[in-house]
Amino acid sequence: MSASVDEDFAAAAARLFPGFRVTEVRPLAPDVETSDDTRKSAGYGSPRRVRLRAADGRERAIVFHLATANDFGHDRRADRAAEQLLAYDTFARIPRHVRPLDVGAIGPTGLVSLRDAGELYLVTEWVDGAPYADDLRRIARDRRLGPDDLARCDALAGHYTKSKL
Repeated sequence: MSASVDEDFAAAAARLFPGFRVTEVRPLAPDVETSDDTRKSAGYGSPRRVRLRAADGRERAIVFHLATANDFGHDRRADRAAEQLLAYDTFARIPRHVRPLDVGAIGPTGLVSLRDAGELYLVTEWVDGAPYADDLRRIARDRRLGPDDLARCDALAGHYTKSKL
């Protein structure tokens, strides 16, 4: 993990807690032998503990959980995004669980908070034509195949077999 991501975490932590300054950003890694309480990362990706201190001496510690592709089924970015959004939406409902403070993404200029976002959206290019779902609805309604349906099915299957999903 790059130092710039740690700097992004530190900047985001300072924004979350105005009046506090960051005193430490520390990786929580299972393969690092430690004698303290930083051994909490198995299965969590690449978490970072961030410690903050206010001018009056008050201290806070928070954790940035960065989901990464791993053996726990998080090999797709969409899976990792769903995991983080579900955690943010549900952690507060679990008695005595850690409280979620923010959820977001890493952008080219730093962290982008989604905390106040509602539904997500996707913007795509426009392509003229009819969606394949129209053909499927027609087949279901008429209960028979049209003259081009098998060829269209073969073409669609060919596109998926050539995809990098």
